[in-house]
Amino acid sequence: MKNTSGSLFSNSIGAGLSDFKKERLKTLLQQGTIVLSPEFDEMLDPILALSRLQSQVRKRNHPSSPTNAAYSGDAGQVLHKKLKTAEIPKERTCMEEPKTAETPKERTEVDDAVLFFLENDSLEFEEMVKKHSDELSATLGHMEKQLEELLDTVRSTYRPMTLIEKQQLRKLIQKLPPKNLDWVVQIIQHGKMAKAQSCDEIFVDLEKEDNKTLWRLYSYVKSVERATALPL
Repeated sequence: MKNTSGSLFSNSIGAGLSDFKKERLKTLLQQGTIVLSPEFDEMLDPILALSRLQSQVRKRNHPSSPTNAAYSGDAGQVLHKKLKTAEIPKERTCMEEPKTAETPKERTEVDDAVLFFLENDSLEFEEMVKKHSDELSATLGHMEKQLEELLDTVRSTYRPMTLIEKQQLRKLIQKLPPKNLDWVVQIIQHGKMAKAQSCDEIFVDLEKEDNKTLWRLYSYVKSVERATALPL
């Protein structure tokens, strides 16, 4: 059976715009992707580093051991330096070269620092990890908000979704794994008063949703499809 999903949802962007403005919009979006990609890539190392630290906290079950007090300051500096990389530079151009990956020596220094704090002051270490986790979450949340605002602006140029496309979108939503339905609810309730509704029996009336919400749902469904298709 032929897959019509792609053809149904094609030529969506730039409704009502001239061909010149439509191509200009596509070019600006491509340039925006080039500029934004390094900033998102830059968050990867801090996220992985924080994940390792949180894993160490969860697995700590070994007794304390005496260590040179002078090492405490060095360990704190290593951890602080590593976690502070979560900060996003205020100005960045797409011509800048990405930072190099963490070296084995740097990783060893951080792991040694983690072990030191776990063995000597686990409470302070856990508070430090929580503090930086909150800061990183706030940074990611801010980036997500800015990206969504940009995408909403772009979606405002999308053509109205047809009845057949809405029917197909409903089928695509029904095929989503249960764990992804929470995000579907968030998209639908975006900017609305939240209504109590079980995600096990979610009811979506696409006829009552505005055009931006419909295209947002479609974008999410396709992103889930692409993520599912990625090799493990």
